Amino acid sequence: MKDFVSKLDNLNRRIDEAIDVGNVEQLLSFLQTRGELLKMMDVENLDDETLRFLHNMVEEDKQRIARIEALAKNYTDQAKRLANGKRAMLQGYLNLQEADRVRKIDRSV
Repeated sequence: MKDFVSKLDNLNRRIDEAIDVGNVEQLLSFLQTRGELLKMMDVENLDDETLRFLHNMVEEDKQRIARIEALAKNYTDQAKRLANGKRAMLQGYLNLQEADRVRKIDRSV
């Protein structure tokens, strides 16, 4: 069980690091790995230390969820700003094209 707990502890540290740096791809990979590891766990033969560790992990996951939600909100805000920037850029191109069109018409007179 100690090997199992140490693997989970290592994955939890990596999950925290991925959340801190905002690396969503690594985060998803680590969460999948942890899920697979938890599926292999023998629930019938858990000692008290492992049960305490798992209980603490659940409590820490509640905090991780809050941090992930904040990260997702940040990405949502960034996506909105990018969409606004894209619209402004396209509007600027349309204004340039309109000015160029008006200039061509004025030259023909």
